Amino acid sequence: MFWRKPVTETPGVAAAGLPSAPYRRACAFYGCYYGFMGVLVPFWGAYLHDLGMDPFEIGQLYGVLLATRILMPSLWGWIADRSGRPLQIVRIGMLLSVASLGFILVATTFWQLLFITLFFALFWNAVLPQVEAVVLRYLGPADARHYGRIRLWGSVGFVTISVAAGVLFEIGGIQLVPVAALCLMLGTAAILYSFPPVRSTVSMPVHRQSGSWSRRLSFVVIILLCVLNQAAHGPQIAFFTLYAVGLGYSETQAALLWSLSIASEVGMFAAAPFLLKHISRKHLLLAAFGGGVVRWIVLAAGSDLPLLLPVAQGFQALSFGLYHVVMIAFFQRVFGEGRQGTGQAIYSSVGFGLGGTIGAVFAGHGWSLIGPAQVFLVAAGLSLMGLLMTFLMVRNQDLGEINSPD
Repeated sequence: MFWRKPVTETPGVAAAGLPSAPYRRACAFYGCYYGFMGVLVPFWGAYLHDLGMDPFEIGQLYGVLLATRILMPSLWGWIADRSGRPLQIVRIGMLLSVASLGFILVATTFWQLLFITLFFALFWNAVLPQVEAVVLRYLGPADARHYGRIRLWGSVGFVTISVAAGVLFEIGGIQLVPVAALCLMLGTAAILYSFPPVRSTVSMPVHRQSGSWSRRLSFVVIILLCVLNQAAHGPQIAFFTLYAVGLGYSETQAALLWSLSIASEVGMFAAAPFLLKHISRKHLLLAAFGGGVVRWIVLAAGSDLPLLLPVAQGFQALSFGLYHVVMIAFFQRVFGEGRQGTGQAIYSSVGFGLGGTIGAVFAGHGWSLIGPAQVFLVAAGLSLMGLLMTFLMVRNQDLGEINSPD
């Protein structure tokens, strides 16, 4: 069984012997959360441009979103684990996120949006890692490999909403971006507030790996791999739409290419339980970094042959999807039941925060200095470094196996 009922949960309608309410709500949360991202990622820059902002100002606003992701998830994770009430803490963060985002309905200047983005990011960047921790507590260690079946609904939400939003904005105008974003945020908050209670974890034992030097080194290596992988994705996240449009794709087609990359994750997340059970995590991680190398080289080649862009986007299943399920399982195992908030926050901070910021900043400087194709070749080099580090420095026992005793 892949959904373990928390101790304090009121039993719901059973489906295949499992309480259906937490599972469905978690899937709905991911769908709405990443549906919001399906509006923000492809269309936020276009909305800011419509307000009259130049690329430098747009880059600064994106920079605020990324920079706050380095510190805030870890701070909120520590608070959640220290309090023993992770669900209550993440609900507070969500409420403050909604309150901050509401001001974009009336903000029109750069400085107004800068302060709104700052306050929004301080709370929003802490939400997802804590929800990941809550979901993993629902699942429990034995069933954590089934996380991918829940997370895939985030990919479904991103694809569905981004395509629908593209049609909506073509009909009603890009000015509808704030309204669409706020509606999705309200839906996400409503679902989160319907989550059943999760057991307190203050007094629960924490699984710790041995204190040997090799164990500490393996953890540092994993952290570096997180930074490398997300830094390699930085150029694609910040500039893919601009790159595609420059190669002759329309903005709607660029949004469809984004959807293609996210759709490729769905199959990977669905297959994750089988892969984690039957293939060593080191080999899965090698496949993920290898897929990244191929993806960025193909994207670079797209500057001469634009038809390669859909092929490159399909490699999202490996470069991010497969990498993500392995890392989620790794941090879940290392930090154990008592410190899931801290573990997922560290993963978010060093990967999406630090790594993403490095990649985006480099891409911003390198885009005009060395050219888009060369920027993606550097990204391929970062993935190649991750591939070599995994092959040479990571052992199977470092990543662990769900079905093996610790």
